[in-house]
Amino acid sequence: MRLAIIGLRNHAARMAGLVAIHPKISSLLFYHPDNTRISVEPFPALPKPVERSSDFAAVLACDGVVIASPHNTHFDYILRLVESPLFVLCEKPPASTEAQLNQLASLPSEQKARIAFNFNYAHTDFAIAVREKLSEGSLGCPLMMNVTASHGLAFKAAFANNWRLTDADPFSTILGNLGIHYVHMILDLIGPVAGWRLTRWAASPQTRGVDSIALMVDTVQRVAAHIFLSYAAPYVNSCRLILTDGIISLDNGQVTIAGPRDSFDDRGRFVTPPETIHSDAGSSLDYYNTSIVRSLNRFIDGVVTQSGFDIACFSRALDAARLIIQFDRCSDTCV
Repeated sequence: MRLAIIGLRNHAARMAGLVAIHPKISSLLFYHPDNTRISVEPFPALPKPVERSSDFAAVLACDGVVIASPHNTHFDYILRLVESPLFVLCEKPPASTEAQLNQLASLPSEQKARIAFNFNYAHTDFAIAVREKLSEGSLGCPLMMNVTASHGLAFKAAFANNWRLTDADPFSTILGNLGIHYVHMILDLIGPVAGWRLTRWAASPQTRGVDSIALMVDTVQRVAAHIFLSYAAPYVNSCRLILTDGIISLDNGQVTIAGPRDSFDDRGRFVTPPETIHSDAGSSLDYYNTSIVRSLNRFIDGVVTQSGFDIACFSRALDAARLIIQFDRCSDTCV
């Protein structure tokens, strides 16, 4: 299988490194419309043959395509590819405006079934554990999800003019660039959003824009979720879902399950339920990369078998992007 990757650096290079080891991948093609840039860009050493091109016809000659270019190019590339028989894996977001999202929503079902979207936490051990326990019903009903994701780059002088802090495009901000993964996870695991409250602020004195957000969400199923994201805090990567009879937690790559609710000490008082380790990726980076590899493997299997992808996943990706646009317009309680 010959795979085209639209993009040059950063996440495109990361995706190439992860996909190149797959036994079904025979070669890779990097595409960029600027021939000057594509010809001089240094690429990491990969275990499969690699070519580079600024000719889009070379992309169309491949078996599958990964769109890992800047987010404001995703929609245009999707439209160029949907008329071909190729299968496409596109990084989040699917599009950058509500008009573009509406246009994607109107695509025929057979075209939607050839497009998958990569959200970094859709295939994590935490998400797998939540789906497993909700399906079993062994931990009861979900009540509350808490997410914290932070690091301290906003205090570094070199980060002060970074596009993540200065670009007004909602998908460049911490809300849309990072938060969309968690919004997508909420839609996937605990259902459609009914209302929200968003607070944004700058915690670092050198931040010109926003470096921290707190998003409170209520779902249609009456489950609450709180997401705190910051570029101005110590490193944390944690998630916790509290259910009526247990707790599923992620802390820096390790997923644990605690239960039952009725756990008591020797005096009959409630205590924190005992924990068992569900999985341990070893580190947050390995946890993150494992999810991407699963997404890539799912995509490659779809290309090889020509079976396509679940249209419900296509719609969920559009819903997540649409919510980011709506959140960005309203920094107070919205219902």
